[in-house]
Amino acid sequence: PFPAKPLTAMAPTMFVTVEIKEDMIDEFLEVMKEDVDGSMNRENGGCLTFYVHRDIEQKNKFYFYEMYKDAGAAAAHKETPHYKKWAAFKEKGGVLSQAVSKMDMLMGGHGP
Repeated sequence: PFPAKPLTAMAPTMFVTVEIKEDMIDEFLEVMKEDVDGSMNRENGGCLTFYVHRDIEQKNKFYFYEMYKDAGAAAAHKETPHYKKWAAFKEKGGVLSQAVSKMDMLMGGHGP
């Protein structure tokens, strides 16, 4: 068994649901690949987790799960070039709808 491990500080976490225009899904996936790569490899450890999931039944619906080491890291993420590409994609009208849930991670665990 893997018992839940409490964190020493709350980690800001976002769960985002988006619906993307069907003719812009390929561009969306390119933008998100860059955002995830930039977040995980160029933010000096500020982004702890960034997953993008696709709905099984509604192929233009996606879910993001993002976790940051602290509020400063979450705010700094929005100033990065890779995040700005996501913002530009939204400005172009590629996002039909977006819902964001903001949470603090209190504990967690993972398998081996």
